[in-house]
Parts: sequence; C-alpha cells; structure tokens
Amino acid sequence: VELRDRRLGRGAGVSKQDPFPVSSSTAAAVSKSTPRTMSQFRSEEMSLIQLFVQSDAAHDTLYELGEVGAIQFKDLNQDKSAFQRIFVSDVRKCDDMLRILRFIAETTEEEKGLVRRGTVVPSVTLDELHDRLQELEKEIKQLSVNYSSLAKNEAEFKEHKHVLRKGGEWFQQASRGISFTAPSDFDENVRVEMRSLLDDSEAMAQKAPSMLGHIAGCIPTANIRDFGLTLFRATRGNMLLRHEEISDSSLADPKSGEAVKKSVFIVFFSGERSRSKIDKIADSYGATKYRLPETLAQQEQLAREIDERLRDLRTVLSKSSDYRRGRLEQVLEAVETWTERVKREKAVFHTLNMFNYDVTHKCLIAEGWCATSQITEIREALRRGGVRSGASVQTVLNVVRTRETPPTYFRNNKLTSGFQAIVDA
Repeated sequence: VELRDRRLGRGAGVSKQDPFPVSSSTAAAVSKSTPRTMSQFRSEEMSLIQLFVQSDAAHDTLYELGEVGAIQFKDLNQDKSAFQRIFVSDVRKCDDMLRILRFIAETTEEEKGLVRRGTVVPSVTLDELHDRLQELEKEIKQLSVNYSSLAKNEAEFKEHKHVLRKGGEWFQQASRGISFTAPSDFDENVRVEMRSLLDDSEAMAQKAPSMLGHIAGCIPTANIRDFGLTLFRATRGNMLLRHEEISDSSLADPKSGEAVKKSVFIVFFSGERSRSKIDKIADSYGATKYRLPETLAQQEQLAREIDERLRDLRTVLSKSSDYRRGRLEQVLEAVETWTERVKREKAVFHTLNMFNYDVTHKCLIAEGWCATSQITEIREALRRGGVRSGASVQTVLNVVRTRETPPTYFRNNKLTSGFQAIVDA
C-alpha cells in the first residue's frame, strides 16, 4: 500500500527515484478497464446481463447457450407454480419420453444377448420422436404380453404332463391293491395309517354309483407340508393325499413366470362338500389344478394331445421371441442417442420457464450472471442461435449495473475437475 501511495504521489509526495510518476486518474482508468482475473482464492469478475430473445428463436438460442454453459439464469417467475409456467406442457412431454426410454432400456437389459446392428439414427423433430416412442412402447408391451401368455401356456402344459405321468402311476398302484399312508411329516413320531378309499369305492361299486372323487395338480414344494395339514384338519381325515417333487429344474410358475420347485399332488375324497373345501384350500396355497382321467386309455390320449399342442406352442413361442428380439435390436442403438437428446430438450424448456414475456408477448426477457471474460463468447452463441432459427431480429444483450452480490465462479483445473465431476454425477 505504501509503494502504491508513493507511485501515485500521495502522502509524502512523489519519490525522486521514480522517473515516471503516474497520476491517480490514470491509475484508476487502467484498473477500471482491466478485468479482475481469477486466482486461487478470488472468483472471476461476474456481470449481470439481460437478454431480449424473440419467441420463435428462444429454443434454438438457448440450445446454443447451453452448449457454451456460461450463464446462470435467474428465475423471473418465482411467483408462479410449476403448473403455471409457459412451457410446462413441453416439460411434461419430455418426462413422458424419458419414461418410455427407461422402459425400453430395462426391456433390452432383461433380453440378454442382443446384438448392436450399427444403424444410423434418423433425425426427427421432438413431436415426431414422441409419437414414434409411444407407438414403440405400445408394440413392445403387446409383444411382451403375448410372449408371457405363451410362456404361461407352455409351463401349464409341462405341469399337466407331469400330473398325467405321476397320476397314472398312482392309479396303477391303487388298482394293484397297494395301501396309501396319510402324510403326517409334521409329526415325525406319529404316523396315521388310512384305509384305502379306492378299495372302499370298489366294494360299493356294485350297490350304488361311487361318490369317490379326486383333484390333481401342481403346488410349490414349500407349501406342500402346510397344504396336507390343512386338508387333514378341514376334512377331519376323510381324504387321501399323495405328492412327489418334480425333478425338472426348468419348470416355471405359470402365474409368476419365475423358476420354482414344484410337486405333483393328488387328493382322493368323498362327497361334494369335501370337493368344495379342497378346491378352496388348493387355491389358497397357490396350487394349479389339472384334469386327470381315471382310465389309462384316456390318460394316454390326453398326453398325446398335450404333446401335439406343446410342439405347436413352442414353434409359435420361438417365432414370437425372434421377432421381439429383432425389434429391440433395431432401437438398441438409438435409445442412448434419444435419451441424451430428450434430456437436453427438457433442460432447455426448464430454463425457458424461468424467462418472462414482455407486454406484447412477442419477446422473452431473461436475466442471468456470467463471467465478464465470456461475454464475447456468449454474443457469438446468440448469433449462432439466431442464424439457426432463422429469426429476423437478433437477440439483444445488455450488461446491467447492479449492487447485488454476484455468485462466485471458479474455472475447473486439474485438481477441481474431479470433484466437479462427482457433483455433476
């Protein structure tokens, strides 16, 4: 400070050792014309600017300003809610497109083994892209529903085959007079021997029509113990349950589509009241019931029909899967490009909602802070935006003198760029 005072001729006067004294007015002019440079502990000099943008050129102009990234805009519509902004409909449209793109991306991730074809992404407008994404979402959902329905039918046919195979074995055992034992694994020390209901039905067959019935199907193996206990208590022991776990590991649950361990079961009972109770209990434990004829000839005929339908179903399922994979591979290359574009468009419309209309509603007014050293670069971006939009009137930029405290701004260097990347992520 003393050295500056001596050079400016203050205090003790001009030093005789200084051959070129500088006046105070000249020094003030020099310091005023030279912008303050950024240092480690001092922000760059900031300026408050005001933009007057033509309405038709606002989108393209702001897009070019976003490429520069040098302005921090002020919200001139703080008194309005998010639903009262000018471009709220455009923001909603972008949100809807991002939702569809997330759905497509999740679907492509679930479908493993997709190959990128390297197709060129066509350039379309935002409205055309929205319509195309809506049609694509509808098509993919329909394909997924059809594929899930076919896969469910395939799983049901597989389970029905297991029921026919194992149920036929149990009927043959009953015809040979092999006695059944009631499942009582909930008590390892006590096992209750039950009289064969089939033998009783054969004894009464000559006198009256048999009322003996059976229900067969598949049930998750984890529920079989509780299922047997509930049946025993509900029917007071007047039933016979046989079950065996399916060794096929590729079997999926028809209802959920997930791989699960299942067991084939058959329940013999007598009376319609018992049938109603067993039906409700089976549904409550997630069991899937299938038709099981009593005679061997009917079982073999039904198995042949199931095999034939299963072959046709697998052919349709394969073609449906190939078509679905082909459609996903067509859009796989464009999903990332479309997502990046829609995110930029949403950022543009979100920033435009901070602008305010003038009285004639033909011009948008915006205010924001920028580094003084980047004003020339901002003017060039405004010029490019005007040329891109074909506007007849160029955007006007004014530097506003203000006493407001400006925001701090530090350019990224090798040390701070890593931390800034963490914040941006």
